[in-house]
Amino acid sequence: MKAKRRLGMALCCLTMCSSMALASGTPAYASNHENRSYDPRGYVSATSKGSTWTKAGGKTDTTKVFNWNYSVTNNANHTAEAAAEKSYEGQVVFVGSPMYGWSRGKSGYLTNYIKEKGYNWATIWFNNTNSFPIKLTGVWSPDSRGY
Repeated sequence: MKAKRRLGMALCCLTMCSSMALASGTPAYASNHENRSYDPRGYVSATSKGSTWTKAGGKTDTTKVFNWNYSVTNNANHTAEAAAEKSYEGQVVFVGSPMYGWSRGKSGYLTNYIKEKGYNWATIWFNNTNSFPIKLTGVWSPDSRGY
């Protein structure tokens, strides 16, 4: 009887450990949404002194927008600003959110006024301050947990 109980306990522990190992392979969340690529292509690009923006994401609350830039051409500095869209893939609207200096490897939270101004879609607007074109890769989220 003791052997069956020990076997049962061992199987229970093995099951719990297996499910914990599987859980560690789930996507990362820094927010209420799963972090998403800047664009389905995996990158966004801007011409010399130009600008670009992410695909829109649904904004559900007044928390900050999360941004994590993985890479940028020639490690170029650029600016990032949370902006609104009137609809998915709609017109970008600037709502008075601060503009931040950004660079390769930087991650953080962007203050924004998207929900406060009545919009339900968010995007990150990037300005290329360089005299050469850039390509940016990274992830972002329209809402963040508690920030």
